[in-house]
Amino acid sequence: MSSISKTERGLRSRITRYRAELTREKRTYGGIDDGRGIRYVIFWLLFLLDDPKESKKYIRWYAKEFDDDVAEPIHKLCLALIFHRMGNLAEAAYTLADLMLANHHFIPTLTGIPSSGLKQGSSSDASASYAGEIPPEILSAISEAEKLWMVEKYNSFVFRGLRKQYSDIETELDRTEVRPVRTRLVGELYGLLEKHRTEITTNKTLESDP
Repeated sequence: MSSISKTERGLRSRITRYRAELTREKRTYGGIDDGRGIRYVIFWLLFLLDDPKESKKYIRWYAKEFDDDVAEPIHKLCLALIFHRMGNLAEAAYTLADLMLANHHFIPTLTGIPSSGLKQGSSSDASASYAGEIPPEILSAISEAEKLWMVEKYNSFVFRGLRKQYSDIETELDRTEVRPVRTRLVGELYGLLEKHRTEITTNKTLESDP
């Protein structure tokens, strides 16, 4: 995409334009396909705008319109940091954990720490390169305190336990071709975050923590 404006006026103008496009698409077709992914870019812009009121409005709208959306890593990063800046530390931690499991290299690449505790598969290089595609405007807007928070969460018992469980399930998937077993394991993999929501949002220790 084109460079992102750093002015409040430019950010608000782009957010308004993108939201109008999404609204127009729903009004015209009865739903939103958004093949361009501008619903995600709005989170980038809101992070840069740093307006809690505007962010809350869009977060509520997004959750209603895209309740089963897989999303993408840069959106998850910006949403986690938006929650953190708003003081909603529970949702910030949950969203950061979601980012960590969705892209194994993202947090280490962003913060400069070694990645650990996750199985290194054939998609590793692609995941690492995606982490390198964060727009410079977003990178420069992330404070050192926010990077420190991400590092602390990544190295916490809870996040380490999540990575271990995720890696263990992936290893089991690699070892079996039995359909019912694979179906169960895939369900466990995709249900891991919600299963441990309480531990993630309260920083309690997972049973499998090292």
